[in-house]
Amino acid sequence: MTNKNFMNNIIISPRLVAVSQMISHSKVADIGTDHGKLLIYLAQKNCLIFGIGSDINEGPAESCRQNILKYGLRDKIEIRVGDG
Repeated sequence: MTNKNFMNNIIISPRLVAVSQMISHSKVADIGTDHGKLLIYLAQKNCLIFGIGSDINEGPAESCRQNILKYGLRDKIEIRVGDG
């Protein structure tokens, strides 16, 4: 279930904050996305036109899908399983 009202800001590591500061209103591919925190953070900061997250394993990809649903960002972020 998508809940667009759940927009508490996701917390990311200082390393991902540094990466996010290099991106402004872009289409982004996050290879090895894990739980999708960077893409979610960018979407919440209105720095993401559209994002694709890719992970080689289904487990992390599913975790990312759940986070995307939790934050109501299914229309902004797509997840794919693959090696990038």
